[in-house]
Amino acid sequence: MRILFLNSARNWGGNEKWTALAAQALAAEHEVHAAYRRPVVGDRLAAVPGVATVRWPFLASGDAWTLAALVRYIQKAEIDCLIPTRRKDYVLAGLAARITGACNVLRLGLVRRLRPWTHQRWVYGRWADGLIVNAPSIRDTALASGLLTAEQIAVIPNGVDADAVAAAAQARGAPAFPFTVATVGKLTERKDVATLLRGFAAFARQAPEAGLVVVGDGAERGRLEALARELGIAERVRFRGEQADPYPELATAHAFVSTSRNEGFPNTVIEALHLGVPVVATAAGGTWEWLAPDQDGVAIPFGDPPALARALAALYAEPSRRRALAAQGQAAARARFDRQRMGERLSAFLAQRCAGSR
Repeated sequence: MRILFLNSARNWGGNEKWTALAAQALAAEHEVHAAYRRPVVGDRLAAVPGVATVRWPFLASGDAWTLAALVRYIQKAEIDCLIPTRRKDYVLAGLAARITGACNVLRLGLVRRLRPWTHQRWVYGRWADGLIVNAPSIRDTALASGLLTAEQIAVIPNGVDADAVAAAAQARGAPAFPFTVATVGKLTERKDVATLLRGFAAFARQAPEAGLVVVGDGAERGRLEALARELGIAERVRFRGEQADPYPELATAHAFVSTSRNEGFPNTVIEALHLGVPVVATAAGGTWEWLAPDQDGVAIPFGDPPALARALAALYAEPSRRRALAAQGQAAARARFDRQRMGERLSAFLAQRCAGSR
C-alpha cells in the first residue's frame, strides 16, 4: 500500500511524534510518504528511514494551491491512502480523496466533541473512510456524534521508539537536583503547567532538595516563568526549552508529572514509564484508560495543586513505593506500548478500511 501522511503543524509536538513513529512503523511493509508545512517538522520526518517527504504551504483548510499539489501527488505517486493528522489537513485530504478515489483515514489524538450540524458533517461523516484514535474516550466521543460507525474507528495505543529509550537509559547522567521532578511538552494552556508550578511550590516547602525541570516551549513560557518567580521557586525551576531529544533529561528524573486537561494518550507518559520513571498524571484522555492508578502510576485531579503536592510528597518520602511504581509502570509500558505492535495494528486497519479504494 502507498500511504501519504499530511501534517501542517508549525511546531514539533506529540502529534508530530506520532506521525514519525507511525510512518516508521508502516514503512517496514508499505511505501510511505509525508507532506509537511515547516522544516521543523519536515526535517525530522525526512530523517525517518523509508519515508519520502514533500513540502507544501498548507495556507488554509481550503487552500487551492495545496489541494492542487496534493491531487497531482496522489495521482503521480499512485497513493492509496491518506492519513491527515491535523484539522486543517482533514478538509484538504477529504477533498483530494473524493477527487482521486484515494482512501482517507483521519488521525485524531484529542478528545473532541464532533458537531454534525457544522462542516464536520462532511469532514468526519462523508469524506472519511476511517478514524485512528489512541484512547477509548476519543472513540466514544466520536461515536456519540453519529457521524462514524464503530467499524470505522480503530483504538490503537501509541508506540515508543524502544531503541531511543534504551540509549537514553544507558547514557543516563546525573539528575539536575537530588530529587528531580520533570515535565515535557508544549507550554500551552491545555498542558496546565501553572498547576504543576503551584503544586511543586507547595511540595518544595517540605522537600529542600527537590527541583523541577520543564522541557518544552510555547506561548505560555513567559507567563510561567513569571509565576515561578511569584511563587518564590525560580531558583528551583529550570526551563530547558524545546529539545530534539528529551529522553536524556527525562531519564534522570525521580518523578514525571503531566497536568494536562485534554490529551489522547500523552507520548511523554509512555516514554517516562519506559524509562522507569514513576508517573503522576491527570485523567486526560486515555491516560488512566490504559494504565491502572496506584499500580502503574499516581492519578490526580485536574487543576488541584494540593493533590499534586501530596502525590509528590509521598513519592519523596517513600523511596520503596517510588521504586515499586517505577517497576510496575515500566513493565506495563513495555507490554502495551510498542512501535512494532502499533504498526501492525495500523496496517491491518488501513487494509480493512481501504479495501477497494482507487
